[in-house]
Formats: sequence, C-alpha cells, structure tokens
Amino acid sequence: MKEELLHFVWRQRLLMNKDLKSTTGAQIQIVRPGIQNFNAGPDFLAAELTIDGVLWIGNVEMHVAASDWYVHQHESDVNYDSVILHVVWECDMEIFTKGEVLLQCLVLKGVISKKLLRNYQVFLTKHRSWIPCEKQLASVQSIYVNHWLENLYVRRLERKATEIQQALLGSKNDFTSVFFQFCAQAFGLKVNGFAFSQWARQVDVKTLRKLQPNHEQLMAYLFGTAGMLRDKLEEPFYCFLQSEYKYLEHKFRLVEPKQYGFQFFRMRPANFPTVRMAQLSAVLHAHQQLFSRVWESETLEEFYAIFQVEVHEFWDTHVSFHKTVKRQSRRLTRNFINLLVINTIIPMKFVYARFLGGDITEQLIALLRAVPAEKNTVIAKFVDLQVQANTAMESQGLLELKSEFCDKKRCLYCAIGDQILKKK
Repeated sequence: MKEELLHFVWRQRLLMNKDLKSTTGAQIQIVRPGIQNFNAGPDFLAAELTIDGVLWIGNVEMHVAASDWYVHQHESDVNYDSVILHVVWECDMEIFTKGEVLLQCLVLKGVISKKLLRNYQVFLTKHRSWIPCEKQLASVQSIYVNHWLENLYVRRLERKATEIQQALLGSKNDFTSVFFQFCAQAFGLKVNGFAFSQWARQVDVKTLRKLQPNHEQLMAYLFGTAGMLRDKLEEPFYCFLQSEYKYLEHKFRLVEPKQYGFQFFRMRPANFPTVRMAQLSAVLHAHQQLFSRVWESETLEEFYAIFQVEVHEFWDTHVSFHKTVKRQSRRLTRNFINLLVINTIIPMKFVYARFLGGDITEQLIALLRAVPAEKNTVIAKFVDLQVQANTAMESQGLLELKSEFCDKKRCLYCAIGDQILKKK
C-alpha cells in the first residue's frame, strides 16, 4: 500500500457516501475533503467533517500506518496542531496530539473497494509496459481523454511561459531580445537548440537592428558572432563575409566569439546549423520588426507568410561554407514553421498578453488546433494505442501526458488513470 492511493480516494470523494466510523466508534461524515497540500504540512487543508454530528473545520493527515505520525515527528510540529482527523490504511497504535488529546483515526483497510485495489495493482505491476495503462487506455471515453489533453496543454504552456518570464527578468522585460533568443533556440532544434540559445544570449540586439537592412552584413554579424567564420577557406562568399565581419568587429568593438559547440555530425544537411543560421538571417532581414509582426498576426497562414522568406542565393547550392550540393530552395518548410508556432510563438504571445494585462488563452488554443499534430515516436505509439492526435493541441497534450504522468507513474493524478481506477 502507498500513501498516494489514500490521497486519491480522499481527493476523489470516494468515501463521501459511506458509513464511516473512527477507531473509537465516532460517526464520521465528509462534507468537504479540503484542498490537497503539496507543500510542507498536513496532506489536506480546510476540510469540513462532522464527527458524531458536530461540524469540524481543519486539516487531515494521511499515513499508511498510524505510527508514521511519530516516525515523521508530527507531534512536535506546530503545522499539525490543526489536524482534526488522521486517515490511515491500518491503525497500529493510538496517536495523541501535543495536548495529550486522542486524535480521531479513520482506517481505510476494508473500506476501499476491492475492484479499485485490483485496478491500482495493475498500474503498479506493469513494469514492462510503455505506459502503465496501455491495455486499458482504449476503453476510456474520448470525451475524458480530449478534455484532459486540453488541460495538459495548458499546463505545458504555463511551464514554457515560466521559462520566458525568467528570461524577461534578466532583460528588464525586453520582449524583442527575449523573442530573438527563443526563436534562435527553435532554429537550432533539439541537437543545436542549446548552442543557438547560448549564442543568442551574447548577441547585441541593438547592433543586430542596425544591420538588419543590409542582408550580407547581417549574415556576417550572425555567422561571425557564432564563431563560424574562423577557418581559412578560399570560397569567395566565405571570404567576403570574413572581411565584412572584420569591419564590424572594428566598428562595434566586438569581442572574440566563444565556442558554442554547434553540431554537424549525423545530421540531415537541411538541419545543419549553417543552413538554420542563414534562414534566421533571412527572416530577420525581411522583418525588421519581427516581434511586432508576430504579435499582430493571428492565423497560421499569416505566420507562414512571415517566415517563408527567400534565403540568400548562396545557400541554394550550399549546406555549409565548404560543401556544395544540388540547387534547392532553403525557404523554411511549413512543418518547421508549425514547430516554431507551437514552441515559441504561442508561448511568447501568451506571456506578452499577460504582461499587457490580457488573456488570449482561448485564442491561442484555437490557433493551435489549426496546426497539424506533430509526428514523432511518442505520438505514433499513442496512435497505435488508439488515441488519435489530429491537431497540435492534442499532440502537445500527449507529450505532456507521457513525460509528466506516464513516465513518472503519476497515474493517481491523471484524469485517464482516474477513469480506469474507478471502473466497476
């Protein structure tokens, strides 16, 4: 038995209509179970109970064994002075409060349904499953799954918003600078995202703005500050950018670029950091007020129009400064822009709206529903388990479900696990 199951039963109000008695024979009725406390102190706060017909308002503490009260030294902690009921799986001893008053104790062994216990054991013993409930998942009604996925997406959005807000604190709420940082991170994708992010933090956005009208100088600045113009090559365009960067170094007193560790190994050429840097420079050159354009845009088609710009012609036949390839347009694909909308644009618009005192959550969810679902191994596996993801809202919810609930075995805090556990 684990304490979290006792929390689940209490939180889900599964005891409210039962004939409950304490170990002393007192009649207990649960009026309100209270609010679960995830910080220090009793497990549930502000519960309302009647004990032998008298209404009590206070806190509830739970343990597998009653003696855990003393194991955890609650008797000397003032946070537990307001506990009105001790809920346990089994009572192995009487518990007294600081004032030597016997604490009322409710034993759940024999009260919790055998069916619920069996369902819980299934979750505990399926160690080799991809997710604990994979055999039961298809039996959960889609209305519960879809509602939970939307809630999970909002949780995911809030977490991304927190990252942006932390970056804003360090930049004195410079949204343009922070948007550039998160945009650069998105261009780096998983492999080079961290390197792009670290590089973007060192870029002087004021200098970048001055160079945006001149595409080639802008490229020289971006590639140069990223440490990509250090080599000795005979490629004419590379030499030209080197020369431009030396001029910019002197003009703006630029410091020696750091080593950011950009990776090329085992990557598709289209994802080489040089290609992504060229695409980023093209977007910045085309939209000198990029953040304003993004903030003012609302539809997916508008975002496609913003980011599907022509990249410098050199990159039509190159994926790096020393590798020539067959001619191909390097415009950003819709799939890439979709990821940019999901991971960068929507969280940034969410934070900016909140900064302005507004809430556009529903509008952003509507935008996300217009974006096709992501395609990756996690989403494919859920589809195999008969959970469909047609929109990015659903795929984002599934990614949150897998990483924050399934992988961590938090079935008792999952709405899907809730439905499976309570099945009769």
